[in-house]
Amino acid sequence: MNTLENRLMNQGERLLLSVHDLGLEYGFEPSVKLASGKFLENRFVVGIKKQKDTRIFPSGVRNICQNFQMPAAFYRSFAGDMRHARTLFFGFERNDKNATCKAYSEFGSAISARTPPSSPVLWYKGYKWNPSDNACHAMSLYYCIPRVPAREIIRRIPGFYGEQCTIPCRAAQAIIALASSKGVAPWDIIFLHVEEKDTSRTSFDVNLYEAELTIHDAWPMIKQVFEYYGIREALARGFYNRCGSKTLGHISGGINRDGQSFFTVYFGAVFVKKRQQEPTG
Repeated sequence: MNTLENRLMNQGERLLLSVHDLGLEYGFEPSVKLASGKFLENRFVVGIKKQKDTRIFPSGVRNICQNFQMPAAFYRSFAGDMRHARTLFFGFERNDKNATCKAYSEFGSAISARTPPSSPVLWYKGYKWNPSDNACHAMSLYYCIPRVPAREIIRRIPGFYGEQCTIPCRAAQAIIALASSKGVAPWDIIFLHVEEKDTSRTSFDVNLYEAELTIHDAWPMIKQVFEYYGIREALARGFYNRCGSKTLGHISGGINRDGQSFFTVYFGAVFVKKRQQEPTG
């Protein structure tokens, strides 16, 4: 591993440690992103909720933003979000050349049988930047349409891939159909579409946790995506061997900012309990 790779990996480790050091319970979810010739596995998001006693987020959140060079305009917006957000997330992604830090504000409330179908509602705001050059940044808005039936989600997926509606598109449709076959309620499959101003990105995210699938269950479709993107069989096999038994969380895909298709698998979310105060004296 060269010096650049070491530095980029350390940034991810530092971000995760910074959240851990807040001393709160947090959720950790890894993911892998697949694109043409690319298998990105150094990716994760971590989520923290407001403190139950004060109903605010810890002051250490500001330090994390500053330490990882969040653009000032992004921080002002993110700080404003904290008054209304239910959960905050930090994320990280590394490729062979650079890293991306991410912060998300979650506004969405629980969807149930009593939730009326409605027009899109803002579910997340996502702030993404290069911590080594924060002039490279983008804001993503994630909109949810509550209680969209699985068949309607499946119908809409090709629209996110456009002319590149091939194997990744069909794999996403098949995975959503598989989840739907498990008898989950319409409000348990959460469908988001993503908008970014001044970029070519057009993408979706579908939360499938309630279907209780594993990577193994969806592997025939996921493996096809590995093959389509020309990712070495050894990498696919290694991923399956490590993660096949993990819960399949959500999938996302569409067209990225470079105009290329992608497919992302989130899996194996875990909760890390609040750190206990060490005894003194």
